[in-house]
Amino acid sequence: MPLSAWSQIRPADWRKKAKRSWHRRRSRNLSQKVRKGYMTSSDRSCRNSETKKNADAARRRPSEDCDKEKTGQDISIRMKKKQEISIRMKKNRIGGIMTESQYYDIRTIGSTGLTISLDNGKPEISRHDGKGTGIRSLCSGSWGYTSIDGEGDVRKGIADASALAEAMDRKTPRDKVTLSPQVSEKTRNDLPRIEEDPDDIALEDKIAYLKEIEKAVKQEGISGTRVVYSEGRSHIVFENSEGIRKEYEIVRTGYVVSAIASDGADIQAGYQSHHNIAGYEIFRKYDPFEAAAKAVADARELLKAKTPKGGTMKVILDPELAGVFTHEAVGHASEADLVLQGDSILFDRPGKQVAPGNVTIIDDPTLHEYGYFPFDAEGTDSGRTVLVENGIMTSFLHSRETAGKLGGEPGHARAQGYSLPHVRMSNTFIDRGDASFEEMLEDVRDGIYLIGSRGGQVNTGQGIFQFNAEKGYIVKDGKIGEAVRDVSLSGKTLEILQNISLVGKDVRLTAGYCGKFGQTVPVTDGAPHITVSKATVGGQWDVIRIRNCFFGKGRGCWRHRRWGGSRGDRSRHGEIS
Repeated sequence: MPLSAWSQIRPADWRKKAKRSWHRRRSRNLSQKVRKGYMTSSDRSCRNSETKKNADAARRRPSEDCDKEKTGQDISIRMKKKQEISIRMKKNRIGGIMTESQYYDIRTIGSTGLTISLDNGKPEISRHDGKGTGIRSLCSGSWGYTSIDGEGDVRKGIADASALAEAMDRKTPRDKVTLSPQVSEKTRNDLPRIEEDPDDIALEDKIAYLKEIEKAVKQEGISGTRVVYSEGRSHIVFENSEGIRKEYEIVRTGYVVSAIASDGADIQAGYQSHHNIAGYEIFRKYDPFEAAAKAVADARELLKAKTPKGGTMKVILDPELAGVFTHEAVGHASEADLVLQGDSILFDRPGKQVAPGNVTIIDDPTLHEYGYFPFDAEGTDSGRTVLVENGIMTSFLHSRETAGKLGGEPGHARAQGYSLPHVRMSNTFIDRGDASFEEMLEDVRDGIYLIGSRGGQVNTGQGIFQFNAEKGYIVKDGKIGEAVRDVSLSGKTLEILQNISLVGKDVRLTAGYCGKFGQTVPVTDGAPHITVSKATVGGQWDVIRIRNCFFGKGRGCWRHRRWGGSRGDRSRHGEIS
């Protein structure tokens, strides 16, 4: 610096500048001594004093539990304010990459899909074709996750996920995660068989067939029609650092038929749908023209139906609405990640009576239904889980992490595509009982029979719910009477479970999608007819008030049946929780 410049600096500024320069030199010297492996007592004292202001940074050291196989190595990490600390890091080699992580897994998903929509005769076609990879890495108690769209460098993805896990573990150390044991087995050989490959059917033929279905919907009094066909094929490959590698391919197809009826003053919709693990034979298994006739009949009946008077009464639930209750109120509350977050009314119920002895609730991903999978997103083979057996709460649904913390069997970690997995349901239902529908009518005597679902919501932590039925019938003197609409069922989960009096023989499952943490996965839910000795039934305004009370908990499910609907019905957009 020229002399003229020094003359312009005040003495206090000069002393500050000289002090900063000395600290920088001292820091460099200390760093060199650390790297060379020697340090004097005065050096240590000075280093300790220098790092007092950075105690939090000094505590951000990696866990020594990440990997026990490799020896340690001294390295220095530059912290804030250009200070350096020496820490002891464990190293693990994954695919030639040095990392601290104790576990990693890789899921590669390749998928194709086609959707054809006919809205009042106007076709709309959409396709998708994609591939991607999701990679998780575990370091002590922290997960790192990264994704690759299309073809990419998986080794780099492993390194990135591991670096994220290690950084999180240094910054906010958590209790070590112990994954439940996983037995390496081959992929199940009972995959559903596809009788007619959708790829073998020309697009023109598919559109022409949908137009024939639409003609069956266009009848007197029907002002709008909608027919939708969808198909999707997915190829899933899983592998992890424990040496497990599995893969399978699956095809899902289905259709929706919707009819809108109007009398000039009101609009109502009837709709039917069928989706499953199947090929183009879906149209042979479930007659679309029969579905069209049912949708038209429902729309016309709803147009003439009245809104019932609300209150507390005896109720019969049809298999679809009983299945929605099972899925939303019981299934979600049985997911172990929500239990660990303190967001489940069932957290302390295992081993306790939660329902009468005639109630058994099961989640079974091995069934060849819409929620089927041979192994979950962690490579664990699928298996039947009994949540409630003869009224006793017996189990939660688990991932490997939650099973390691709470005990239990893993196998319910699921994800949308290659996103980060969470604990999810598959095919959830109330098992069959021994009551006939006539016995239920006699048991209810004077009450209401509710059919179908148009959405609703549940708060799993508080254990309260509200669902909207598609329609209903007044039950008078043990006989079915006039039709009603805009009717809801609400109450407390544990109270409704305890109030189940009869369980029918006719189990029926309905396909749909379940939303949680911003992801949707295919599921099925169902039940036989059940009777509830005491439940709260409300009209349209009651639905709106309850919805405003606890809507928006971040979990939402929508079903393939939820197309159309009455005005003000938000469930057709999937806006339920």
